[in-house]
Parts: sequence; C-alpha cells; structure tokens
Amino acid sequence: MTELKRDFYFIRDYLPLTWVKIGGGTLEAEGSDLFELKSTLSDFLNNLASSYPNQQEVLREVMKTCDSAFDRSEIQNAPLLDADLSNSDRVDVSISTSGIGFLSSREMHEGISIEMRIVLESISTTVNVQMAIVDSKLSGDLENPGYWVRGRFLPNQQNIINMIMAHISQRQSERLREKQHTN
Repeated sequence: MTELKRDFYFIRDYLPLTWVKIGGGTLEAEGSDLFELKSTLSDFLNNLASSYPNQQEVLREVMKTCDSAFDRSEIQNAPLLDADLSNSDRVDVSISTSGIGFLSSREMHEGISIEMRIVLESISTTVNVQMAIVDSKLSGDLENPGYWVRGRFLPNQQNIINMIMAHISQRQSERLREKQHTN
C-alpha cells in the first residue's frame, strides 16, 4: 500500500473568532481623523519632494516611516467588525489551509484585508491570521441571516497555517472516533 500525502485540509466547524480591517478596500476608517491626517501628511511630503529634488532619498525614507507608523496605528486602533471573542460566540466556519469561509452580520467587499483572531480549541491555542476577502454573499439560510464571507490567507504565515492544519487534523480524528463509537 502506498502512502499518499494530503495537500488539502478542510473542515466545517463552529469557532470563536473576531476580526479587524487592516487594509485595502473602503470601510468606515476612511472617514476617520487618522485617515485625514495620513492624507494631509502625504500631500505635505509630496510637496516637499517637488520643492527639494536633491532630498528625494531622505523624503522617501520619511514617507516609508510615516506609512509604517500609520499602518501599525490602524491595526491597533481598528474597530472590531463583528462579534466579540468569547467562548459563547461561535461562528459557523469552513476552514482550510488556504482560507476560511464564515458567517458575518456585515457584508465585506472583495479586496479588503482583515486580521482574524481564531480560537483553535482542539489544540488549545489562538492564532491571528491575515487574509484578503475574496467575496461576500447574502446567506440563503433563514436560520442564519447575514453574509457568507470567504477569505484567502495571505502568504508568509506558514507557522499559523501549520497550527490551522493541526486543528483540522485533530477535529477530523475526533469525528472519526465519534463515528466509530456510534457504529
């Protein structure tokens, strides 16, 4: 018997999770004071760059530093987009090693990026994973109104993906054991 390695891990589950917007697309953040300050500073630095052409490299570094500081601030101050993270709030999810589908009370637009905190109960850990929203469709389930949102995990998060894979494998093993006990 040959042993084949699985290259796709997937499970339907109910997990405590929450998320925040971290970039791309448009949401409430664009009306915030932080967004306006970032825009004003960017305009100012661009004007300086055109007025002092021999200082382009220094101004480029200042712009990069400012953008980085604003990005960190947006993540730290981003409003939660949905339910608080607690053991009582479980969200219907379809999770794999490449992304997640989940039920949300809010529609999310394709292209925005979010950071999601997921409690992986089967391996007793919590992960923060970044993803890009692929689509958001109105749920057809009358018992679960809202939007079915799909997100694809962003690259360079292999340790987190490995933890998700461990959770999926553990859940699948638990379900197989339960099925064997009922037969």
